[in-house]
Amino acid sequence: MDELINKFGSINTIVNAAGFDIPQKFIGEIDIDLWKSVMDADVNGFFNLVKSGLPHLRASKGSMVFISSAGLFKYPPGDVLSVAPKATIEHLLKGIAKEEGKNGVRANSIALGVIDTGIFHRLREENNTFFDDAWHESVLNTLALKRFGYPEEVAHTAVFLASSKAGYITGHCLPVDGGYHI
Repeated sequence: MDELINKFGSINTIVNAAGFDIPQKFIGEIDIDLWKSVMDADVNGFFNLVKSGLPHLRASKGSMVFISSAGLFKYPPGDVLSVAPKATIEHLLKGIAKEEGKNGVRANSIALGVIDTGIFHRLREENNTFFDDAWHESVLNTLALKRFGYPEEVAHTAVFLASSKAGYITGHCLPVDGGYHI
């Protein structure tokens, strides 16, 4: 953080779009070591970012945006390693919003549905037994918009939440999920 401050003068927004590359497993299939490593990387990794970033966000009256999961609203079986840490982080964000609002700091998140890029493509190619054509069709049937999201739709939402146009929004999780949560 100090290096960024030295180079740019301030930190106005922190966007956490990092995720753990996790297997899609049902709860009964997860061993304790995998559970601990995912929770440590996701939850403690995010907390480290919060701890080092908050002083700078206070100084700039900045914002934090976390990329989360639509699974928080409607649980997708086999996705607990993604959803459980994000649920913890969601409550940490609410705490930041409540406690740091007096310092001008805002904290929000974006709950993603299936975004037609990156890890989704890789998982479909590598694991066609879980992400097969039947899965693809069944997920599309749960979406009000009948399509998967685009990366730029996520980026536009993050930019909005980071901007002064969202200056009176804090402590919220905004679904960008094509209506999956409905």
